[in-house]
Amino acid sequence: MGTVYSTLVRAGPTTYFIDVDEDQQGKKSLVITEARMTPEAKKHIPVIHISAESVGLFGQAVSEAVLEIMR
Repeated sequence: MGTVYSTLVRAGPTTYFIDVDEDQQGKKSLVITEARMTPEAKKHIPVIHISAESVGLFGQAVSEAVLEIMR
């Protein structure tokens, strides 16, 4: 229960937190949080939750996008 995996990626003024959370029923989800400073020096923190059922499709789409960027 709680966070079972956590890592971060620093990209200039932005930090991405990649977490795997597990709920009380044992279901895991991917949580991506973006923390960055706005011009007004306030933190902007959007969060994306991806369910275990959708994480494979999400990962495939991200992989395809990365390949397109690298061309």
